[in-house]
Amino acid sequence: MEVTGKLKQIDETKKFGSKEFKKRECRVTTNEQYPQIKPIDFFQDKCELLVSYKIGDDVKISIN
Repeated sequence: MEVTGKLKQIDETKKFGSKEFKKRECRVTTNEQYPQIKPIDFFQDKCELLVSYKIGDDVKISIN
């Protein structure tokens, strides 16, 4: 599935547990007739993908 829209929010990377499991969340406002705000989680090494983006950027994100 793909989500296309504008970045509304990008959270900081959070670390959990003794092995420092990493999680980062962003929210995307979709480009649909009735826009929705979709939260999307990034885990471990994928957290770094959000570094080059800023709020308001147009994005297309493939998710499982």
